[in-house]
Amino acid sequence: MVSHKQSSAGKKGKLNAVIKARKKPKKADKSSHMHNEKDGVQWQTTDVQAKWFNAFLQSMSYSSLSELEATPPLSEETFVSMEQEGEDREIQNLHKHVKNMFKGTWAKFLCESGRDREKGSPMLLILCSSATRCVDILKGLMSFTKTCKPAKLFAKHIKVEEQVKALEDCVNIAVGTPNRISFIFYDRVKKLIDIGALGLGSLKVVIFDMQKDAKGFTIFTIPQVKEDLLELCKSHLHECFLHQQSKICLY
Repeated sequence: MVSHKQSSAGKKGKLNAVIKARKKPKKADKSSHMHNEKDGVQWQTTDVQAKWFNAFLQSMSYSSLSELEATPPLSEETFVSMEQEGEDREIQNLHKHVKNMFKGTWAKFLCESGRDREKGSPMLLILCSSATRCVDILKGLMSFTKTCKPAKLFAKHIKVEEQVKALEDCVNIAVGTPNRISFIFYDRVKKLIDIGALGLGSLKVVIFDMQKDAKGFTIFTIPQVKEDLLELCKSHLHECFLHQQSKICLY
């Protein structure tokens, strides 16, 4: 005969087994998922990227037709093809990809002081969605920035006045957020580029960091960042792209 205690223990064991079976499986780590997914436009061919980027530029609200026509579409030749670079687009591999973008000129353009060049005019500009991401990106560029300091154009314990001061010297690489690059606060809002602190005359490549945040947004889709990025592209960078002075890399 089965005792009352044995019967209770058996029921409890079955109940625990049912509860365990009903438990939801653990969610996959978001960060690893973000790194592994390959459905973003940065993985597409340059012709697809050109169409996508042009659509982004046209998404800005224009006050008139003439203003819209003043933003002609960019060709696929404006975009850096990453098809031969493989799928290892982690920060630790960024320096290798940048070298390939500049080919045989990388040492001259990114590592030398270049005192004869325009002050405050970087060869490489990297745009990120946040200051934290900028810091991470800079870690992947340390092999370039030992001899010539990069311009850190983001709001993370760095005053705007300090950034303007840094741009008075030769700068090969600049990493920043659209908002900080576009605006500087004194008595009123002014633009870094407009006041001459940041020049674009030497700019060869602009890398748009496509890293997704915890909510799945990128620099192109975070509402408060998107507007600043659109304004920066339309008012300043578009001319560099249109005349083939600067290349675009969706990284």
